[in-house]
Amino acid sequence: MSSEFLYLGQPYGGRGMSEQVVFRGNNPGAGSNFSFVIPSEYQWRPLGCTFTLTTSAVVANRFVTVQYLGSDGNPWNASGAAVVTAANSVARYDGSMYINTGSWASGTDVFFPLDPFFLRGGDTLKINVTNIDVADTLTLIYFTFDKYFQSYPVS
Repeated sequence: MSSEFLYLGQPYGGRGMSEQVVFRGNNPGAGSNFSFVIPSEYQWRPLGCTFTLTTSAVVANRFVTVQYLGSDGNPWNASGAAVVTAANSVARYDGSMYINTGSWASGTDVFFPLDPFFLRGGDTLKINVTNIDVADTLTLIYFTFDKYFQSYPVS
């Protein structure tokens, strides 16, 4: 296969050489947030994400963000919609770098802007649910990324 077929992502800074991938995250289990540690061979730029939050009947509003954490474990950026998910409900979240402001209506998906910052090896991408209950679940987690080489391969 010719190497031209591997570089189908969006160019950045005139350099190109990226690959666009859809990544399916593992469901983290009840009461847990989702985390993905970025492998070191690429820089990853999130373009979009979709996931579902199902909340238990325990009374508390849940607030959801997609956070970018440095190798020290501290968030340096967060994206999200200015909306809470109520107890005993199901909400699908859709983030995109092409959305400028969040929007939602009762009974529909929650659309929110996703900041397209570059994540490097050792950084973590996290779906954080504030006030998460032990029975709450995050499922059907998908991210679309452009992956850029940390250094260019020799052809």
